[in-house]
Amino acid sequence: MASPIMAAAAPATPTNLKATAGASSVALTWKNNHSSAEAATPGAIIEIGRFDGVTWDQLAQRPASTTSYTDHSVTVGTKYTYHLAVYVPGFGWSGVSAEVSARPGPKVTVSVDGWNPGAAAATKTVNVKSNTGWTVKFSNFSTTDKTWISLSKTSGSGDSSFKITVKANTSTSQRIASIKVEAKNDFAGTTAYTFQVIQAGKVAQQSAPVTSPTSKPPASTTTTAALPTSITTTEDDPPPPPQTPVETATTIDITAMPTDTPTDEPEPPPIGGGGDIPWTMLIWAVAAALIALIIAAVIIFIVRSNKQ
Repeated sequence: MASPIMAAAAPATPTNLKATAGASSVALTWKNNHSSAEAATPGAIIEIGRFDGVTWDQLAQRPASTTSYTDHSVTVGTKYTYHLAVYVPGFGWSGVSAEVSARPGPKVTVSVDGWNPGAAAATKTVNVKSNTGWTVKFSNFSTTDKTWISLSKTSGSGDSSFKITVKANTSTSQRIASIKVEAKNDFAGTTAYTFQVIQAGKVAQQSAPVTSPTSKPPASTTTTAALPTSITTTEDDPPPPPQTPVETATTIDITAMPTDTPTDEPEPPPIGGGGDIPWTMLIWAVAAALIALIIAAVIIFIVRSNKQ
């Protein structure tokens, strides 16, 4: 019995198709999923189809090992859609890939929406992304003086950058300049991106107060309030806080002595002051009494003698 004839499997469908628009072209890239043996088969091809909004056309056929293609037969501003498939003799056609679209033409974008530097001098780097060559220039000024701002370059190509430098603003008014980045191509039309640089004005300084040369600020002094000798209160005043009695030592005045007492001897304190009487005071009192008795006896003796 003869073996059944097995049908050959179709090649795998390409994936990851991408379309990137240029200023005047569209670049296509993709991933092949068929085997290297299938790609090496004589007559194996990749066919690229393009839709221009009206009809699908066969754009190109390339060897089955190809993974990129650039479409230069485009009109700037027209949207194009692409797909592709693989054909291997003896295996047939693969499935059709997913569709992608692109619109060729000049494109440019910059990394800033605007710049607002302060009054001081400053520099700003601006990154540019473009699919073609580009130019940069000033498109408008708010002042007649145009030297306060400058550009590091006036043109570039593809993805690049340039710098903006502003001088210090010594006036109190802000300064404005518009900057235009423009992409061009050989076919028609331009694409531009415009933004503004607005520099703040210098802040006006306030005048310092005028001070008389003879006037001097009061010296910093530290004062100590004296304790009042007496406190006067009114009906509205709160009563003064109670004062704590201060214990003081008792001082005995011994300066008041009888006139007939020798001045070089200490005098006894007055009797009756209360408390204990020192022995020295008692001796002096007895001595004074004896002297008084002697004087009285002498006087009596003299009186009696005169009467006789």
